[in-house]
Amino acid sequence: MGCGSSGGKISEARLMTTKLNFSPEQLICLNDFFRKSVEEYRAINKDVDYVEATVERLVQRLISRISNLDKKFSSMFLISLNEPQKVKQLKFQYLLRIDALSTPVIDSNLDSTRVIVEEDSTLPGFVRLKIRDSEYWSEYLASDGRLKRDLVKAKLVALLAKAIKQDSIKDASESIRQSPGQIMNAATLHKILKQPDYCRIFFSTDGDFDKGLSEPCDDHRVVLVEDSSGILLRIGLNGQKKADVEVRIFIGIGIDGWSTISDYPRRITLHHCDALLHYTAAQTGMYAFAIGPNAGTRCEDRATLWQIRLPAAETTMNQHYSDESVPILTESVLMLILDQLHGKIPLNIPMEKQEKLKVVSRYIIKTIWWWSLERTGPDPLISWSPDNLSRHVLHALDELVTALKCQNLRCYFYPRFNVILHSAKDGIIYHNNAYTNDSQIIENYLSALHEYSLILKPSDPRANDQLENQLILQWRRVMISLPRGTMNTHTGYNKRQLKYLSLIIKEILNIKNLTKNNECTSSNYSPSICRNDSIDNLIYLITLILRQARDQIFITTENQKYKRKRKKFLNNNSQGSSTFERSLDILIETVRRDRDTAYMDFDSEIILTQVLLKWLYFGMDNDRKVLGPILHPYLGNLFNSSHENAWHVESWIKRCDIYNNEINSLNLFCKLVVTQEITPASGIVDAISKGLTWAEHITNMIEMFNNSLNIEFLIPGKIIKYKLTFTNNRNFDNNYISGFKSWSKARNIGNPTRRATIARCNMITAGDTLPGLIDSNSGDRVNEDFQWHRELRDSSPLTHIVLSSYRRGRQRGPGGLISALVTLNKFRILQEAAAVLPHDDRILMLDAIQKVSREASRRQRKNSCPNLNASEIPRQIYRPRSENQLMKVASSKPPELAEKFNVILSEREKQLQKEIMEIHDTLTKGLRPSLINDWDSSSVLSWTSSNNSLGKYKRHGGRVPIWETRGTLSMWDRVECDDDLKKFKSNDVTSHEESTNFNCLEKRQLKKNKSCDDDDDGDDVDDEILPSWDFLETTLNQKLLQYTNFDDDKF
Repeated sequence: MGCGSSGGKISEARLMTTKLNFSPEQLICLNDFFRKSVEEYRAINKDVDYVEATVERLVQRLISRISNLDKKFSSMFLISLNEPQKVKQLKFQYLLRIDALSTPVIDSNLDSTRVIVEEDSTLPGFVRLKIRDSEYWSEYLASDGRLKRDLVKAKLVALLAKAIKQDSIKDASESIRQSPGQIMNAATLHKILKQPDYCRIFFSTDGDFDKGLSEPCDDHRVVLVEDSSGILLRIGLNGQKKADVEVRIFIGIGIDGWSTISDYPRRITLHHCDALLHYTAAQTGMYAFAIGPNAGTRCEDRATLWQIRLPAAETTMNQHYSDESVPILTESVLMLILDQLHGKIPLNIPMEKQEKLKVVSRYIIKTIWWWSLERTGPDPLISWSPDNLSRHVLHALDELVTALKCQNLRCYFYPRFNVILHSAKDGIIYHNNAYTNDSQIIENYLSALHEYSLILKPSDPRANDQLENQLILQWRRVMISLPRGTMNTHTGYNKRQLKYLSLIIKEILNIKNLTKNNECTSSNYSPSICRNDSIDNLIYLITLILRQARDQIFITTENQKYKRKRKKFLNNNSQGSSTFERSLDILIETVRRDRDTAYMDFDSEIILTQVLLKWLYFGMDNDRKVLGPILHPYLGNLFNSSHENAWHVESWIKRCDIYNNEINSLNLFCKLVVTQEITPASGIVDAISKGLTWAEHITNMIEMFNNSLNIEFLIPGKIIKYKLTFTNNRNFDNNYISGFKSWSKARNIGNPTRRATIARCNMITAGDTLPGLIDSNSGDRVNEDFQWHRELRDSSPLTHIVLSSYRRGRQRGPGGLISALVTLNKFRILQEAAAVLPHDDRILMLDAIQKVSREASRRQRKNSCPNLNASEIPRQIYRPRSENQLMKVASSKPPELAEKFNVILSEREKQLQKEIMEIHDTLTKGLRPSLINDWDSSSVLSWTSSNNSLGKYKRHGGRVPIWETRGTLSMWDRVECDDDLKKFKSNDVTSHEESTNFNCLEKRQLKKNKSCDDDDDGDDVDDEILPSWDFLETTLNQKLLQYTNFDDDKF
């Protein structure tokens, strides 16, 4: 798209369809104009928040009543599909999940109805659901056992109509009571359902929280309207002068799997900057919505078709970026323009009155936005820098004009699925004039925007944008300066690159297990033929990458004549199969027959990655006619991207580890509380002392809600309630948490425990904004009634943990630049980048950098000096023997003998002190500065000091040797390398047990034969060699054995 470089000169934007050119000055002015427009549109409206709280309580109450009327259609959770822009227009969307037919199941102890998903390649985006238990659902099944969409929808409409009536709300079942925390998005619900059944903890309300929010169905007017996509409710809120609220309830069945027809995420290359994100998002499952195909679509048995939607995957992709990032800002601006052209909000640019858009929907805009994100450009960081916001908006609108003129826009998730035709409202097929009119409206808006941008004046750049541009510029310099291996062989990848690629491969194999049939195979190869599952995974990966490389070579080639010629050559079917397929089969057969590969341990993703790269380079080098031209650019891009993205691995793994630690500890807490092994008070205090954030979050919520908060454990069959509060350690029962001093003590314990590493952990996992620069309002008390509902919904312990695991960064890629620079220990770059911030923010950033720098220095010192207490490091321990028993023996002797005995002990004490100091000097020689004196040869002689002073006395039995040798002592120096941190053995300190040219006993014998007045002894190289540990142990044991042969009769 011709994006200008960050921090440099911005190039102009040329729109191919509308033939408009925007100068760099116009783009800069539009950047600020779009940002201000989004900020004004995002302004908080308390009236809208009150309406949202009331509507959600109403919908929850209706779903509870439906569950009372018919258990088949019960739903424990309410999935929110709301968008901030739609909420401001008082339009809400929710998904009613039929738990009895969905997976993962709500209650693992009950036998759930098995649903078989049937996909038809001729109807991408739609499935048929076949139910085994035909008796229980017989009234909703067709003759072939398939679930009929219309019958299920009609039944739910009838149940909802009964639930709206006031006489049906009496004696509501307590077991299906829903709290605000049970409202969440699809991605959060997917992770929560992966937890055990007993881990269902939510904040609940009581009478105090309900003031100001009247009983929903009693005081509000509710009108039920059925449409083609779902159930529509029009609600007239009591006391509100605004228009009626529109609530659309979709009916869906959760499917814990992935479509075999979809080419997402298989088409995402391994060198894509968001490869980890896409392959992770595809593991969140899908939903079968009760929506039929378009009226113009030819199909059989239309009533049994269910539309596939992926709300969890869409939410996961959105949560990867923050609201201030360029990708999210681009989507927000496009949605804002769409609402303006729909006539829902007034236009903010001078433009002649136009007709309203009819065809263009929000899903069409999202599809164009997703495709623009996948086309990252030559440099994702620079292409999506803050200076290119307006460029992406303009190109997206220009692409929308093209799609409307062609009446074709490919679905992002399914091939051969036209979004333009299937996004028609209520299944209405528009006339060709509607598409032409919409395209003309978009063109007129672009022309008006072009004229308006000429009169705009640029404003001062924002501090955060300047910081991001500076970080991108410095990051490019760091990447150029770092040493790298060679991309011509598979051995050129370092450990960090292999670790990054192994993470992607692990996610790819997880998706492979979610699909029933893997269609990414060669023409003559079937996974069922393979005798080894490990080899099957390797062949699957090789086939997947080769198909990606083939498709990419067609996309990136600009010469149309060469592209047609190359495509014709690869698809040549002269011998029954294409040239590409024949080459692929030969490579797969070679891999299967290789004996070394057959006996590889592929349980390790690192080893699997190494073998995969080995065979890819083998195919490139040995098939220069077919596979060589395809794999060469692909492997080059893979090497370059892994070299850069590998520095984000630490932040990615750290976020995953924190999430696993938090969710596992919460699972254990819920299990112990449900089984009544602990009380919530003791469990939360213990969790705070361990530094777990969910426990501290609960205490913050207690303080926020006036030191009193209710929690519920929703386990199968019953509900356990507790009330959390701070009391004065008296007059409380088991359901109350008491002792504010206990909380304070736990916090004081937890903070010092984490003090050493908390600064580095925060900077690595905080995304792209330093922790000190993030505004926190967690300590504010909740005063408004509608705020209670919102806080209880968004701050539920499970929801809080899941939302904290998302990255929400500003830059493209698996991690942020700040965390990557911290991993590289480039703190000076962060300090230089902080100069563009205002004074207060700069102080906060510099303070955070200083803390992390200290932690990095501490870690480096710790690594340079090995921990001898670590189990994996051999160690030698000196255990001094106590001489208290000798003092007792001396006190029991006659005075004349005791005096002589004390003299011997005093001399022995001095001798031992001298020997211990010499041992200390020996052990610390490699750790002292180079100015320390060399080993003194006279110190060797000190080991053979006079033994006569000890006498030949005998005490009790022989002593145990004081040296307990458990291995050799390894002295390692820490050498920092830009591309990787490696350990090298020091040349100055050598392990003397391993030395073959040194023997201390032979040296001593040699010294006896030499002349004592030899002047060259001081220059002898052997004098600088330390005595071996064996010699030290032998000498000390001999002296102590002589000493222990203590004869009392000699006195």
